[in-house]
Amino acid sequence: MWNTNSGWNNNSFRTSGTSEKAVINFQPFANFSFTTGKTIEIEFESEKVSDEDDKIIIIGNPEGARIEITPDTATLYNNANKEVIHTNYKYNERIKLTFIINNIPENTEDRTVESGLAYIVNNGILERAAIASGQSFQTNGTI
Repeated sequence: MWNTNSGWNNNSFRTSGTSEKAVINFQPFANFSFTTGKTIEIEFESEKVSDEDDKIIIIGNPEGARIEITPDTATLYNNANKEVIHTNYKYNERIKLTFIINNIPENTEDRTVESGLAYIVNNGILERAAIASGQSFQTNGTI
């Protein structure tokens, strides 16, 4: 449902109001493979937050592999719906998050201590890292 506060505004997509949503038919986890890894970056701002538990952005499958963003947290989940990595931030501020899942080279000689790690970069600062290797992130969920 669109209203005068929804749509494109200053080069950003905006929704406003209870139960307002948009679905972007892009599936960032559809062909995930540890041989190539994955980087997903998103920039957003929440305003006039009344419920910190609201899910403002879900990237992926709501019941499986996904990135779930609330006004003050962001979490990467695997296919088994288990938390892999999580971060906190302040709401009502512009946030730029980058989720990086490092690849695992097929040749063991090319592997490093960073192979298969998942990172969260919050406003340009590396904030968290966790072991992601051995977990599955492949899903057809949209944004």
